[in-house]
Amino acid sequence: MTQEFNSSLPVANAFRQVPFPDGRMPWGLHSSETSNGAEVVLPALTCKADTLSLDLPLSYACLKGCFPRDAMITGPRALERRQEKIMVAISCAGST
Repeated sequence: MTQEFNSSLPVANAFRQVPFPDGRMPWGLHSSETSNGAEVVLPALTCKADTLSLDLPLSYACLKGCFPRDAMITGPRALERRQEKIMVAISCAGST
Protein backbone atom coordinates (compact mmCIF):
# COMPACT_ATOMS: atom_id res chain seq x y z
CA MET A 1 0.00 0.00 0.00
CA THR A 2 1.08 3.56 -0.58
CA GLN A 3 2.20 4.83 2.80
CA GLU A 4 0.89 8.15 4.09
CA PHE A 5 -1.36 8.50 1.05
CA ASN A 6 -4.20 10.09 3.01
CA SER A 7 -2.37 11.23 6.14
CA SER A 8 -1.53 14.70 4.83
CA LEU A 9 -4.79 15.64 3.15
CA PRO A 10 -5.81 19.20 4.00
CA VAL A 11 -9.47 18.30 4.40
CA ALA A 12 -10.46 15.82 7.08
CA ASN A 13 -12.88 13.08 6.02
CA ALA A 14 -11.93 13.33 2.34
CA PHE A 15 -9.83 10.22 1.67
CA ARG A 16 -8.46 9.44 -1.76
CA GLN A 17 -8.60 6.01 -3.32
CA VAL A 18 -5.42 4.02 -2.66
CA PRO A 19 -4.54 1.29 -5.15
CA PHE A 20 -3.99 -2.27 -4.00
CA PRO A 21 -0.38 -3.53 -4.24
CA ASP A 22 -1.21 -5.16 -7.59
CA GLY A 23 -2.31 -1.78 -9.00
CA ARG A 24 -6.07 -2.41 -9.03
CA MET A 25 -8.24 0.43 -7.79
CA PRO A 26 -10.55 -0.96 -5.08
CA TRP A 27 -13.63 1.27 -5.12
CA GLY A 28 -16.41 -0.55 -6.95
CA LEU A 29 -14.25 -3.64 -7.49
CA HIS A 30 -16.10 -6.95 -7.46
CA SER A 31 -14.38 -9.47 -5.20
CA SER A 32 -15.06 -13.01 -4.08
CA GLU A 33 -12.22 -12.78 -1.55
CA THR A 34 -14.56 -13.25 1.40
CA SER A 35 -14.63 -15.85 4.15
CA ASN A 36 -17.49 -17.71 2.45
CA GLY A 37 -16.62 -16.97 -1.20
CA ALA A 38 -19.65 -14.70 -1.70
CA GLU A 39 -19.10 -11.87 -4.17
CA VAL A 40 -19.09 -8.36 -2.77
CA VAL A 41 -18.54 -4.93 -4.30
CA LEU A 42 -15.92 -2.95 -2.42
CA PRO A 43 -17.26 0.42 -1.30
CA ALA A 44 -15.57 3.78 -1.54
CA LEU A 45 -13.76 4.51 1.71
CA THR A 46 -13.91 8.29 1.64
CA CYS A 47 -13.81 8.82 5.40
CA LYS A 48 -13.14 7.00 8.65
CA ALA A 49 -16.88 6.35 9.11
CA ASP A 50 -16.92 4.43 5.80
CA THR A 51 -14.16 2.17 7.07
CA LEU A 52 -15.91 1.67 10.40
CA SER A 53 -19.11 0.70 8.58
CA LEU A 54 -17.49 -2.30 6.87
CA ASP A 55 -19.03 -5.62 7.87
CA LEU A 56 -17.11 -8.92 8.18
CA PRO A 57 -17.32 -9.95 4.47
CA LEU A 58 -16.38 -6.48 3.19
CA SER A 59 -13.57 -6.08 5.71
CA TYR A 60 -12.24 -9.50 4.65
CA ALA A 61 -12.25 -8.55 0.97
CA CYS A 62 -10.69 -5.12 1.60
CA LEU A 63 -7.98 -6.56 3.81
CA LYS A 64 -7.14 -9.32 1.30
CA GLY A 65 -6.78 -6.63 -1.35
CA CYS A 66 -4.56 -4.47 0.85
CA PHE A 67 -2.47 -7.31 2.24
CA PRO A 68 -2.81 -10.30 -0.10
CA ARG A 69 -0.03 -12.32 1.55
CA ASP A 70 -0.99 -11.74 5.19
CA ALA A 71 -2.98 -14.22 7.24
CA MET A 72 -6.57 -13.11 7.77
CA ILE A 73 -7.44 -11.60 11.13
CA THR A 74 -9.95 -13.83 12.93
CA GLY A 75 -11.12 -14.37 16.47
CA PRO A 76 -12.29 -11.91 19.10
CA ARG A 77 -12.71 -8.36 17.83
CA ALA A 78 -11.81 -9.50 14.30
CA LEU A 79 -13.96 -6.84 12.65
CA GLU A 80 -12.52 -4.00 14.71
CA ARG A 81 -8.95 -5.23 14.18
CA ARG A 82 -9.54 -5.56 10.41
CA GLN A 83 -10.96 -2.04 10.22
CA GLU A 84 -7.93 -0.68 12.08
CA LYS A 85 -5.51 -2.46 9.73
CA ILE A 86 -7.41 -1.16 6.69
CA MET A 87 -7.14 2.39 8.06
CA VAL A 88 -3.39 1.87 8.50
CA ALA A 89 -3.15 0.57 4.92
CA ILE A 90 -4.76 3.69 3.51
CA SER A 91 -2.84 5.81 6.02
CA CYS A 92 -5.78 7.30 7.82
CA ALA A 93 -5.37 5.65 11.23
CA GLY A 94 -6.27 8.15 13.89
CA SER A 95 -8.21 10.39 11.47
CA THR A 96 -11.54 11.81 12.55
